[in-house]
Amino acid sequence: METLIDWGLVVFKFASIGLAGVFGIVALLVDYRDKDGQITLWGRRALYGVIGSTAIAAVTAGLEVAKGASVAAKTAAQTLEQTQKTNQIINNINRSLHPFKDLEFAFWADVSLQPAELQAYKNRVTTKIKAAIAGRKGQSFALNTDGFFVSVADRNGDPLEISIPLGSDLFPSEDNETTAYYLLRYVDYFVNIYTQPISYETLAKPQQTWPQSDLSIYINTSKQDQFGLALQYDLNGDSFSIHATSLKSDQKYWQSNGKIISLLDLAGAQIIISTMSVMSPSLNGDHSALVKARSSIDLNRLNMAFAGSRTYRFRKDRDMKSFLNPNGLKDFVIDIPSDADMLNAYRG
Repeated sequence: METLIDWGLVVFKFASIGLAGVFGIVALLVDYRDKDGQITLWGRRALYGVIGSTAIAAVTAGLEVAKGASVAAKTAAQTLEQTQKTNQIINNINRSLHPFKDLEFAFWADVSLQPAELQAYKNRVTTKIKAAIAGRKGQSFALNTDGFFVSVADRNGDPLEISIPLGSDLFPSEDNETTAYYLLRYVDYFVNIYTQPISYETLAKPQQTWPQSDLSIYINTSKQDQFGLALQYDLNGDSFSIHATSLKSDQKYWQSNGKIISLLDLAGAQIIISTMSVMSPSLNGDHSALVKARSSIDLNRLNMAFAGSRTYRFRKDRDMKSFLNPNGLKDFVIDIPSDADMLNAYRG
């Protein structure tokens, strides 16, 4: 298009110059009017020539305007393309500075010990703790002698929350308190991350019918020791929760399509945390009581720590929506804002 306009300008400019020269010479050699003041033949020819020359000049001007617009549009397109390339380079550099790797989880999950199969264990724990506290008010407690320690106390030093770590005598016995042991010892979550969120209607269906996620991560407490897993007892609320820390996730076991390689890829993503019931006392037998007990596991907080000491903290009361899946267990959904800067809000 631009080449055609250039050729047109050349032709019309030379035509305009030629016509101006020809009619300038004609003006010197002939008369445009006769003795009676009438326009002669050459006068009419000159008039037609002037009209034609004016038309050519107008066309030339129009072509120059068109060329200018074409050049401006081309320049604008080139500038936009260069800007997009520059932004892409900056974005890629920024993404490389925040890799999605070296992931470590921590979570707090409320759990009920009200089912009949768990009542004996609950009574054993609460009875011993309350007796120990009543008999030694204002004194400290040692894990090796008492089986627990005070994780939260009021300003007077009175216990508000008790921590019972794995390995403590107050932690359930695998042989004698089997359901309680497997409930508290083995907590499994399956984390699916979608860059294009799926509908809540889809979430109500069995997980095997969901579309393939962009990244899937399985986390569990099977490798935790006394420093990474504990049962928390709230004295005032007479309630229990599970606290797990330093849950490392080996990247070689992730299922990924490569769309999520940076923390910035989480912008606009959807994180779904599904409660699982994987570990059981045996492959055979009726484990419905254990599954029912696991239905009470209610994720309260989730921390995701990445390489570079960046940690995102999600809370149920602020960031999560919970759903009951077809297995009777709870799923938790986190919809991340599309603005990458909003990711920083989860760092508090």
